[in-house]
Amino acid sequence: MEQLLLERRQSICYKRGDIFRKYLKYGKEENILREKIFSEHFKNLGINTPTFQKYGYSQERHLFYIDYEYKNIKNLDNNDFDKNNLKDVVDIIKTVTTLNYINYYGLSYWYKEYIPSLQTAAKYVDMNYGTHICENIQGLKAKDVSVAMHGDLTFENIGIDRENQKIIIFDFGNAGCSIPYWDIAYLIGSSNLKYSKFLYELSPVKTTILNCILIVSAVRLGRSIRKKEDITEKEKSFIYWSEKNLL
Repeated sequence: MEQLLLERRQSICYKRGDIFRKYLKYGKEENILREKIFSEHFKNLGINTPTFQKYGYSQERHLFYIDYEYKNIKNLDNNDFDKNNLKDVVDIIKTVTTLNYINYYGLSYWYKEYIPSLQTAAKYVDMNYGTHICENIQGLKAKDVSVAMHGDLTFENIGIDRENQKIIIFDFGNAGCSIPYWDIAYLIGSSNLKYSKFLYELSPVKTTILNCILIVSAVRLGRSIRKKEDITEKEKSFIYWSEKNLL
């Protein structure tokens, strides 16, 4: 018996007893393999993540799926983290963003899918604000890709594991290889200004990731423009990081 938990743009998730099952709406087997590889990589580094169980193909739904151990997670959002939580998250991510890790699936994803997806969203910002964010994103291809990334490190994918009260990171559907400190820049650029400024001060590097933070804030704004959502907070973030990059 499957209990619907949530549905996102690329996936739909169910609870099946003590199993969390995620169906990929558009994914191929290589997407599942990439998610498996990187979720296990994070787990092997001692990071609290749901434990991978198996993956397969549902003949009934005609979709690939991936199973994890079900975790009772307290979901957090931009208004729910205290400063100790934020420090814990940055400390956890520093572990990943400083250790060399190269994987074929992760490298291919970075160049062929991840960067193009950033550009698709950023073009809405370039058109509306007369910026050149897409050119900045293109420049990422020339940088050293040498570490693992979660790829979508926002408060939507970070929570508190109710079993041990520790930070838990989940949903590795966008995981792959990236440039160093990308995940930290992504977390900062996707947060509201109240927390992003504090996170920036906690970052082990600052000036070297400013451009990446700007890119992420632009991508988040671009996605909201495309969906015709309220852009007030994301626009504030984008303007702030644009001005910060000029200093």
